[in-house]
Amino acid sequence: MKNPQIFRRTSMSPPSTATTNNKESSSPVSMAHLPVDLLLNCLARVSRSYYPTLSLVSKRFRSLLASTTDLYETRRLLGSTESCLRTSA
Repeated sequence: MKNPQIFRRTSMSPPSTATTNNKESSSPVSMAHLPVDLLLNCLARVSRSYYPTLSLVSKRFRSLLASTTDLYETRRLLGSTESCLRTSA
């Protein structure tokens, strides 16, 4: 990730007059508040080999990764499809 600040937002409150804490306060943006389309777009850009690990992030990620129709349609539209060799025993 080139810019780690992309997932952080800063407080929009005016600067404090207290001199003890001059640092800018920030809190991470929750993935729960992102629209489904945006999450699908992000997940579609990740290699499928990472899907098992990503499914452990949250129930929402697991659900989105399991929604193969939506996810693979997004991957196809982005041109990020991968070849897959399937074998059966």
